[in-house]
Amino acid sequence: MRLIFLLILCSLAFAQPQVGNIMDNNTDTAAAFEGLYNESIAKNSSFLVTFGNSSSRNVSVSSSIEIVGMNLLLDNMTYPLADLAVITARGYDAGGLRAKPAEGYLDFDCTYEWLMGGAQYAWRCDFDLDSCAEIVNRSSVDYDMNVTFIFKDTNESVSFSSNIIEVPLSVRDAMRNSSGMDYLNVSIDGDVLFNYEFDDRSGFDCGGSTYFNETANISYSLNQSFLVAGEHKLFFLRSPILHEQWFRNNQFNVVVLSQSPIYLSNTSMNGNQTKSRTLREFNTTTDRFGIVNIVSNLTNATDWSESRNISTPLPLEAYNHSFSFIYEFNHTYQGLGENNLTLFVADSFLGESSYETTILSRMLSYDGNKTQSGVYDPAVTRPSVEFNKGELSHLEIGLGFLAVLLLLTFINFWITR
Repeated sequence: MRLIFLLILCSLAFAQPQVGNIMDNNTDTAAAFEGLYNESIAKNSSFLVTFGNSSSRNVSVSSSIEIVGMNLLLDNMTYPLADLAVITARGYDAGGLRAKPAEGYLDFDCTYEWLMGGAQYAWRCDFDLDSCAEIVNRSSVDYDMNVTFIFKDTNESVSFSSNIIEVPLSVRDAMRNSSGMDYLNVSIDGDVLFNYEFDDRSGFDCGGSTYFNETANISYSLNQSFLVAGEHKLFFLRSPILHEQWFRNNQFNVVVLSQSPIYLSNTSMNGNQTKSRTLREFNTTTDRFGIVNIVSNLTNATDWSESRNISTPLPLEAYNHSFSFIYEFNHTYQGLGENNLTLFVADSFLGESSYETTILSRMLSYDGNKTQSGVYDPAVTRPSVEFNKGELSHLEIGLGFLAVLLLLTFINFWITR
């Protein structure tokens, strides 16, 4: 059923991001990566084990660890949802106490299980030539390692107890205020320990045992960073900035600063939805491990725009919030009087926010009682200033003044020739 679900997701675009479903399925898929040994990237080690006074055997060990990703990635961004986890693939080849080679015979390991199963070709496990086979009595592999999550000033380490490690709550809380350009760093450090207990069998009928322990280790230091989207948004009424406007050019234009990409926007007036916008559609990709990631494509923009501040997101409010996604939504409508306008937005991680305000649309008037509609209503009419009537003053110009003016004009013309 899970495979069918993933195949459907990978073949069809969908309008709403299937964040929860894909996150759960990725976690289920990742469970199979425990014990997944990748020889092509493996790190190797070995040690010598000595039986008796001089006989030594080489024991080889090998392990591989990879950081696969997060169980939620959308447009290469993760988000601080509950159960958010980093996925790893880890496995090992513990090697063992290999039987002495013999031409024409198959190789095998000298183990307790082999001994209890009949100890065929026991002479091949007699390393100190005392007529008793030596064996690995028991062995184990431990991950003496820590996974450290660092986001800004928040740092927390947990034991590498599983190949799926949930992001600690304190780190997720800090991630909620990511600008959209901040990174979560995940590092894995420590040793893979290979623990062996050997049995140097001896005595009559090989009934005596001398047990001793040996340990081999392989050191690791891995890290990977993931872009984080935050949950906060900030709204600005762009126009009308004073919440009052001319009724023949009604505007409800809002700028939204967001810490994560927005995929849906609705505008409502007086409780009734008047505009719905789908900003992006979603699809999926599958990596080589079978982990599904979500990708989005912007739709054609008409009355909205999206831009991104990829340099230095700046705080623009009393809280310490910065924003990397910038949107503008433009809306026109008809009507006089007060109207309640609401802008609703949902981001790609299904976080929701809204902005609500009341805008007064008024008509102009003149002469104190005339309006553009012909009806004077004080509630929706902008008052006009009354004009005071006056008379023009008479200005008399004498003939002598005109004669002087003409003379000066003639002199100026004669000088400039």
